[in-house]
Amino acid sequence: MNEFVYLYRRPPTARSPSQLQQSMQRWQALTQADHVALGLSPVVALNRAMAIAQNDGPDRGLAAIQSIEGVERFASYPFYPASLGELELRRGRAKEAKAHFKATHRLARNDGERRFLKSRITACERRR
Repeated sequence: MNEFVYLYRRPPTARSPSQLQQSMQRWQALTQADHVALGLSPVVALNRAMAIAQNDGPDRGLAAIQSIEGVERFASYPFYPASLGELELRRGRAKEAKAHFKATHRLARNDGERRFLKSRITACERRR
C-alpha cells in the first residue's frame, strides 16, 4: 500500500504512464481479491476509483465512484465528497467542485484538513 501513497503523492508530471498502469493492475488485483474474499469495501472502491481517474481521466473516475455500492456508509467520511470535488475540478466544473469541497470542509476532522480544503475551495473560486 505504501507504493500507492508514494505514487499518488508525487506530482502528476513525475508519474510515468507505466507507473500508473502498474498501479492500476495492482489495484485490480487487490480489489478482485478483496471482492472475492470479503466483498469490496466502499473505501477500497473509492481508492480504486481515484486510481482509475489518475490513469484514465476524471470522467472514468467519477463513473467508478458512482458505481460504488454502500455509499451511504460515507455519510461522515470526508474523503468521499473530497474525491468528488477533486474530480469535478479536474473536469473544469468549479461550481460543482466547490460544493463538494464545502461539504468536505464540514466533515473535516482537524485544522490541517480544514486548511487544505479551504485551499481547494479557493482554487474553485479562481477558476470561475
